[in-house]
Amino acid sequence: MGATALPPSPYKGLMPYDEGDARFFFGRDTERDIIIANLTAARLTVLYGASGVGKSSVLRAGVVHALQGEARANLAQVGAPELAVVYFNSWRDDPLRGLLAAVEAATRDTLSGYTVEPPSGTNFIDALTGWSEVVEGPLLIILDQFEEYFLYHGQEDGPETFAAEFPLAVSRRDLRVNFLVALREDALARLDRFKGRIPGLFENRLRIDHLDHAAAEAAIRRPLLEWNTMVPPSEAMTIEDRLVEAVLDQVKRGQVVLGDAGRGQVATAPHDARIETPFLQLVMTRLWDEERRQGSRILRFQTLERLGGASSIVRTHLDAAMQALSPAERDVAARIFHHLVTPSGAKIAHTVSDLAVYAETPVGEVLPVLERLSRGDVRILRPIAPPPDTPGEPRYEIYHDVLAPAILDWRARYQREADRAEAEAKLAAEQQRVNRLRLGLLGVTALLLLVGALAVFALNQWQRAGRAEAEAVEQRDAAVEARSVAAQQRDLAEAQRAAAVQAQATAEAAKVAAEMAQRINQSRELAASSLERLPVDPELSLLLAIEANDIQRTAQAEDALRRSLPESYVRRVLRGPPSPVWTAAYSPDDRRIVTARADKVGEIWDAASGERVAELRGHTDVVNQATFSPDGQRIVTASDDGTARVWDAATGQPVAVIRDHTRGVYQAVFSPDGKLIATSSKDGTARLSDAQTGRGLRVLPSQGGEVTSAAFSPDGQYLVATSLDNRDSQGTSRPGTARVWRVATGEQVAELGETAYGGVWGADFSRDGKRLVTASEDNTARVWEVGS
Repeated sequence: MGATALPPSPYKGLMPYDEGDARFFFGRDTERDIIIANLTAARLTVLYGASGVGKSSVLRAGVVHALQGEARANLAQVGAPELAVVYFNSWRDDPLRGLLAAVEAATRDTLSGYTVEPPSGTNFIDALTGWSEVVEGPLLIILDQFEEYFLYHGQEDGPETFAAEFPLAVSRRDLRVNFLVALREDALARLDRFKGRIPGLFENRLRIDHLDHAAAEAAIRRPLLEWNTMVPPSEAMTIEDRLVEAVLDQVKRGQVVLGDAGRGQVATAPHDARIETPFLQLVMTRLWDEERRQGSRILRFQTLERLGGASSIVRTHLDAAMQALSPAERDVAARIFHHLVTPSGAKIAHTVSDLAVYAETPVGEVLPVLERLSRGDVRILRPIAPPPDTPGEPRYEIYHDVLAPAILDWRARYQREADRAEAEAKLAAEQQRVNRLRLGLLGVTALLLLVGALAVFALNQWQRAGRAEAEAVEQRDAAVEARSVAAQQRDLAEAQRAAAVQAQATAEAAKVAAEMAQRINQSRELAASSLERLPVDPELSLLLAIEANDIQRTAQAEDALRRSLPESYVRRVLRGPPSPVWTAAYSPDDRRIVTARADKVGEIWDAASGERVAELRGHTDVVNQATFSPDGQRIVTASDDGTARVWDAATGQPVAVIRDHTRGVYQAVFSPDGKLIATSSKDGTARLSDAQTGRGLRVLPSQGGEVTSAAFSPDGQYLVATSLDNRDSQGTSRPGTARVWRVATGEQVAELGETAYGGVWGADFSRDGKRLVTASEDNTARVWEVGS
């Protein structure tokens, strides 16, 4: 950061902090670390908070900046970033296409200086998979200002839309992508739209609050100290302690209210002493500009008082900007504001041409107003990126959410003033008509003095004119009263609509809170059960603690997990998809574990971390067994699809396939030297095959029953195979057997038969090769002397 250009101010005003402002962003270290921990660990995190709380600043200057630094460090140390962080907040256009473009841009930026080949996949899931492979790690995608998605795409649905693809991506466990959705607190309930498509939608929620007193003080003092490190000592700025405390006291939440008439109103502050971040930044920026304009090197309490305090600074920000416009420009502004802010206070972006059409005003009159309200010293509006279909035309939106109430109120005041001016103009015109009528009557009266015959007629005309004047005054008063009543009715209707929206939001929030309370109670009950079972059943205690944390993370659940883990013999859970695991085996060096699953897949795990290293995919039926070769370089799996498959233990790539069996394979084992593989099958045979090629070498038949297991002697010269033999050559039923074969010739050298009713399921040699142990269905295991 040493090469960061000197900014005009260490404060941002109403502008959100971004990645380039990280050097001046303070007061949110704890929130940043918590968000990063959740984003990197959870498939979906929901971050919410009140409007103006500073979510975008925390995400961009805090989270994104930190993760980008981690990716650059990884790239320098190991040659791969091992992650890419993607920030996206452009919801007006096609969000799916925009998000993919943001993913590509973020990945290329992360690998700046490297040649990047885009993935070949064309759909959303394939593209995400491809880009995660490019960075050799997860994509961490931040979807900010998510409430705008519902504003622009509230009815979107169907294939290849964000509404369909986003839930699918969140639910794909094999996809190396984590998402964080950030939105305003009053829009949280609208996520229910995805509730049926994303399991556990609200399970991982974070709420960000306004700054507390200490964090807000850091946001004032530390940017100033940082700015001073970038300038000569003679240009350093200081700040009075009295000013710091005054600003913090005056911008507490509730102290400044942009309500009716768009004016700042002092209200009773709550006791939580939380600080309105946008107002703090606006006040500090105004003080900085004023002191610099006067050539002062001190931010002074006196200057704050002279400017009328924080309330006055906030209050006059919008009104001063609007007063600087000409009457015609204010009229244009009132019309375009109607289309940039919804009645509920949500901002909407529009192009210049769209605003001109909506406001029924030529583009040549709209554009100058937009440009004036977007200037750096005004910042009521701001230009944003143009839509893809008209790349040459920028769009405009209000600069910050906190301005929405003030803009709505200014427009209402402006409209009332315009209505009053219109009424006064009509009244003036009516007065002129009455005055002309009076002049006419005076002329008639003079004429009647000369012509006596018309005197009575003139008198009548004069009286009629008087009545007309009285009626005109009465009509004027009635019109003014009617407009006043209409304005009051409009205000009342607007208030009722706002109250209805608030009531709906409150009800939805209550529903979410009730569901959360239910999960919390259930989690706490399980945690209590876990601690109760800990002295007598540590394993059950651990399982209950894990389930409690899965339902809802609570302090009780985390405490139960911390206390049960050391007492339990379970040190790691290798958790894959929901499918039974039939066998598990360590590698010879104990560094890896292989498992066989009922859903046709084997898995290789890192024994120390519990992370999945690779999947063994290729079988078309249940995988019954998996084991490592003696040197740990290969793995063999046996499946009900009638094959045994050999895999590279490092990569999980296939090496060879043994296809000689006609039915399912129970077991496959390597010879002690790793050159042969023995398989036992439901087709009634054991077979010896070449471990490198899978080529069959010998068939070792049973007497018609399924061969359940096979095991080599320690020197590799003999093989024992067990079976469920149940018929002799005359068709007489007989129990299972264990047969010993000479590996080199395929000659049977012993038959351990008539040992039990039912089958023999397993056998193994002793380490010296002189004994055999067999396991059978007659409830016994037998030890046999093999001899030499």
